[in-house]
Amino acid sequence: MMRYRLSYILGFWISLTSLITNAQTATNDNIVLDTAYTWIRPEMNIVQFYQKQSLENFYKSWKKSNSEKVVVVMLGDSHLQNGAYPDQLKRRMHKTLGNGGEGLMFAFSAANTYSNVNFKPAHKGNWIYSKSFMNTLKLPLGVSGMSVRTDKAPASLSFTLKNTPTTVYNTLKIFFKRSPKAFDISLDIDGQTIDVKADTLDKTPYITVQVPDVKQNITLNFVQNRPEQSFFEFYGISLESNANKGAIVHNGGVGAAKYNSVLRQELFEEQLPHFQPDLVIIDFGTNDYLMTDRIESNLENQIKEVIQKVRKAAPQASILLTTAQDLYWR
Repeated sequence: MMRYRLSYILGFWISLTSLITNAQTATNDNIVLDTAYTWIRPEMNIVQFYQKQSLENFYKSWKKSNSEKVVVVMLGDSHLQNGAYPDQLKRRMHKTLGNGGEGLMFAFSAANTYSNVNFKPAHKGNWIYSKSFMNTLKLPLGVSGMSVRTDKAPASLSFTLKNTPTTVYNTLKIFFKRSPKAFDISLDIDGQTIDVKADTLDKTPYITVQVPDVKQNITLNFVQNRPEQSFFEFYGISLESNANKGAIVHNGGVGAAKYNSVLRQELFEEQLPHFQPDLVIIDFGTNDYLMTDRIESNLENQIKEVIQKVRKAAPQASILLTTAQDLYWR
């Protein structure tokens, strides 16, 4: 079995930068720990795999980051949704490879859930929602693991970045249910308006809009321009640079989600290929044993099914599974 070390900060943060730079030497030279956290054992933080080919495509993508984006998609539960841990990975990859975009964002307020550390969502109008952990799903789910829908215009979804981007974000991908009945969109980018027709001949699960360089605010205003328009079903937006270089991290975290949550995301296999991921990080586990204090006998099969689902949608991607953190209680 081959083992490559990762930098380990406060027991959480994955540094793929260290995975690349330490691939040959496997040293701890880059590990710096606060003396307050002497219980952390960085030598235990490793990536294990049986075949070098498991990461081969990811290494190749990393080396071509000056001419092609390196894309990471993260799937997991609450510690992903709030963004603190994925943000550290994003910052480190941006610093090393360049900033390819903010990545996937969701309308958390319309889904009646907590927000992300990097942006503040807001909404107007009446929205129904589904999240991947719910027993009953009213709406289909994609990569973000959440969906919201309004059946009445006017309505809106807003995203306010908490920090001014360090690079030009001028491409917006809007993932939604393509239908002649979908409302049109009046985009407001920092006060500049762009009208977007939702009903186009393109059958991809999203619309790409070239926008002015985003500084802080994105608002999607939904407009009924024709009598037959009656709804808008929203799966997320991806804010990106149109330059094909650097790194981009898409966060599909859903609080309270389990491994089998991914198996219930019926639009996942349709949407994931359009992200073109080089690496998919599958980071579940805690909620699978949190309340029962035991690992169910069918969990291994569920994990395998999730891997198969990712491989089917993105056969070129490397897949990294993390272990759930130890818990003192439950």
